Amino acid sequence: MRWVIIGSSGYIGGALCRHLQILGEPVISVSRREIGPRGCTHIKINQFTAEAIGALFRPGDRVVYAAGVASAAECAKHPEKASWLNCDLPVALLRRADDTRVASFLYFSSVKARNIASGVLADETSGEPATDAYGASKWQAESALFAENISCRLNVIRPAAVFGGIAGDREQVAAGGSSSGQAGQAGQAGREAGTRKTHKLKRALSAYSRVLRFVPSTGYRSVVSLQDLLQAVVLIERHQCDRERFIAAEPRYYDMAGMIEAVAGRRPRISRSFSRLLSIGLGSRYRRLQQSEMYSARRLRRLLNWNPTQFYADFLRGN
Repeated sequence: MRWVIIGSSGYIGGALCRHLQILGEPVISVSRREIGPRGCTHIKINQFTAEAIGALFRPGDRVVYAAGVASAAECAKHPEKASWLNCDLPVALLRRADDTRVASFLYFSSVKARNIASGVLADETSGEPATDAYGASKWQAESALFAENISCRLNVIRPAAVFGGIAGDREQVAAGGSSSGQAGQAGQAGREAGTRKTHKLKRALSAYSRVLRFVPSTGYRSVVSLQDLLQAVVLIERHQCDRERFIAAEPRYYDMAGMIEAVAGRRPRISRSFSRLLSIGLGSRYRRLQQSEMYSARRLRRLLNWNPTQFYADFLRGN
């Protein structure tokens, strides 16, 4: 059975194509790019429509929708585009996939699909549906997909912020948003940009630790390595899951102090005075920085025996 990866020019979509190809799986990559990930059969689609993409499906295919608008700012600027690519198109494709008798359909959503209270360790049912353009488009897609009367297997995965690359890739990509930022031709440009972003972050944290021995308080954030996320996708298919939602996040959480500790080898002191000054100077922006967004992948670990092996602290240390 073939894997059909829609959005193969994106960070996650391109990496998934390469990962499956390494595993020896037949992969069809679908994007607007002329060239797809190495080793895959690539099909260029000029216009992302249900008719054009749906015509590619074959009985027994395993379809993964990793396309969409991943930037919250871009979604806010173009909400109609976000609604189409993040919600309406995948729903239309699910209908065509089911008519074609594909084996399964996996949708890449985001932990941002639901708003959670600061400091709460959230699972798949926590919080309320998101209301911003990005999160709302993801939640509306999930709701519409699960409302369809279909016979093929349907699942949703919500990654936390994703970092890293896959085994065999020379480049490593920085922690990012959720699903599919542009990765450039065959994914190269995106990986190189991510590498520069990571190096810049490490230099900034290292320089900060040398100049100051204290930091303001910040909230904790959840992340997940790209490699572990891709392994979760394979596990969902191998276990033939159906109508499941899964959060993918490593069990550790990171604040600014923890990130500096990983880079510099020592944990800085948290200064309440510094925090108060920033709160006065930055106002609501700093209050948002103090909020924690922590997610639990307990369901994914319990049902599929998913065990993350790569951690952000090691990634920051360069291991």
